[in-house]
This record gives sequence, structure tokens and C-alpha cells, in this order.
Amino acid sequence: MSWKSLWTGVAVFLGAAVLSFALQVDPFYQQSLAEGERLLEAGNYADAALALEVAVFGLRGDRPQQIKALGYFVLAAYKAGQAEKSRDGARRFLRLVGEDPLETLPLKEEWREELLKLISYFHKSPDTKPPARTEKPPPAKEEKTPLEERPPDQTPSPSRADLAARSYGLFDQYLQQNQTAAARRVLESLLRQEPSEVRAVHLLGKLDFREEKFKSARSRFEKVVDEETRLGDRDGLLTEATAYLVLCAYHLEGGRAARVLSHSLRSRLEGEAFDRLGLEGVEMQLIRDFLRGSPEAEPEKRTLETVTVQDTVEGLRLEVVCSPPTTYRTFALRGDKKIVLDLYNVDLIAAARSLPVKKRGVKTIRTGLFQKNTARLVLDLEGEIPSYEVRETETGLVVLVR
Repeated sequence: MSWKSLWTGVAVFLGAAVLSFALQVDPFYQQSLAEGERLLEAGNYADAALALEVAVFGLRGDRPQQIKALGYFVLAAYKAGQAEKSRDGARRFLRLVGEDPLETLPLKEEWREELLKLISYFHKSPDTKPPARTEKPPPAKEEKTPLEERPPDQTPSPSRADLAARSYGLFDQYLQQNQTAAARRVLESLLRQEPSEVRAVHLLGKLDFREEKFKSARSRFEKVVDEETRLGDRDGLLTEATAYLVLCAYHLEGGRAARVLSHSLRSRLEGEAFDRLGLEGVEMQLIRDFLRGSPEAEPEKRTLETVTVQDTVEGLRLEVVCSPPTTYRTFALRGDKKIVLDLYNVDLIAAARSLPVKKRGVKTIRTGLFQKNTARLVLDLEGEIPSYEVRETETGLVVLVR
């Protein structure tokens, strides 16, 4: 064999290998297609549309499978009442299919016929509202449908911005449905294609933190802090990532390590940016406590000292003394006829556990530790929830029930 033949063979082999690598598809998206097909068959159209939308997004490296996913998505979205999504999917389907005859596409026969009718309807009536999903789309004419006029070009590859926006949209949809594992896979797939997507790293860190995978979370937040520092906080993630780093240190190494770290990063943990963070109230107060005093000082134990009641002209006045003062949240349980007040990072309760009132519609006030480091005050009511307000004071809180 000549050297020329040998190098030709090597080049062909390498070219095929590169092509094969480029066409590799994440198994997650193939599973999404199978799941969407199953849900469509079962009549669960809304969930089918979501699964198929994910599959369409991830199957760009496998044109036949993407065509299949997109065709089924058009049907599922239409049957779920998502007419505009279905119409948009039909346009993309036509661009992707090009000149290929529909008969050769990898679609189930009964769905291929229904899809043909639906796409034909959208093509003839691009700006009109489609019929209600309980009606069947108008039948296609016997002659060639307008499908033959479709442009032959392929669907263009999305830009990085489009890819990221679509990924984050799918991530949010999965989170809203409490499908955390699927939401995680969407971000991991995005990072395989765009490793520099800092926001995806940050969101994965938050998922890790909520699942108590603190080592993994810390590693991710360190990457976010380094990158955002280098880029001048381009994505606005620096403060939140820093706060999570402190919380990870607390869970992994204890309070002293977290205090030292929070003081070294103090400039990023103060001001409006910190106050606007969407952390849990107990986590926000924990970081504020770390910043109080010196890094080496042991934090002062917070105690719910007293709860006193006084009937005044303004209304029933409850004075809550907490030392040192802390942040809180309040809400009403209308069905149970209760007003609830949670005080964060409270270690001890010295106040009476039950206080009879029987005034202004309040029967009793109860106190206790609702969760670790969260004290709860409950106002048991006789009837409907009255008007009330909570005011912060130098020693704690005042609750005024009118």
C-alpha cells in the first residue's frame, strides 16, 4: 500500500470520526422524545408538548429524530391549546423538512396524516386563529398541498444567546413542575455546549445547595465568583454567589470559618445588592450575624425574651423582645384562623409558651421553636383575620392587631 493510499484512508477515518462526534446526541434528549411520544399517545398533551420541546432543542445533531420530535410537538401543542406554539413549530418543521416527502419521515402513520392536515391549515391561514382544539383541522385537498412550496433550507443553528435563553426557559419550566433532575440535565447539557455560561454554573450550585451537596455547591460558586470578579460582575451574580460561599463554609466547616470568610468578603455582602437577594430569611440573618462583631468573636446567643400584651386605643399591642433583634416574616392562615410570626436565628425562648388574651378577637398567643433556629409566634383567633401590622423596634417587634 502506498503512503498516499494510507494517508487517504486515515483522512477518511478521521473525517468519519469527527462527523460521528459532531452528531452525538445527549441520551437525555432521546429520552425526552420517547417520553413525549408516550404522553402524546396517552392524551397528556401539555406534558407531551413540554417533553417534546426539550427534545427538539437537544436533537439538532440528529435530523431525523429532530424532525420526529418537532412534528409531534406541533400536534401536542395544538391539542394542549397552545395554538401559537403549534403554529411556530409548524413553520420550523417546514424549514427543517425541506424537499423530503412526508411519506418518508419517521412519523407514525396516523399522526403523519393529522400533522399534514394541521400544517396545511396553518400554511393556508397564517394570520387567523386556528379552530378550537376540539375540532379537527380542515382536511387537506386531494391535489398537492402547499407543502411543496416550503423553502428547502435547514433550520439554522441557534446562536449562543438563543441557546442559553431556551435552556433557561426550559430549566424554569421544569423547576415549576418540581422536576429538579430534568432541570439539572438541561443546564448540564448547556454547559457541555457552552462551558463559559456562568449563570448555568450558578444555578447548578443553587440546586446542589438545596440538595445539601455543599462541597459541589462550593466548587461551583467559587468558579462563579472568580469569573464574575474577572468580568466585573457582568451577570450580576457576584453578591449571591459570595453569600452562598459563606453558607457553604458554615455547613462544611462551622460558624467560625463562615464568620472569617464573611468578614474577608464584607464589601460584597452589604448594601442594596445583598438586601435584594432571594435567600431564605434564616440564611440572610445568618450572614448578617456573621458580619456582626469581630471575625474571632463567638456569636451572641439570640433569645426570645418576652411577649407582652396591652389593649390600647390603636388596638391590641403585642411587644416582642428579642435579644439581639432579628429579622422576621409574617403571614395569616385564614382557614385555621391564625396569624403567624417567624423570628430567624433564635437559639432560646425565655418567653411564656402560652399566653391567654381573649381580647380583640385574639384567644391566645403561643411561642415555640418551629424549626432549628426559627422561633414562631402564633396568634389563635376567634373569627376572621383582623387587620394587623408589624413594626420593628430597637428591642424587637411590635404587632398591632386592630
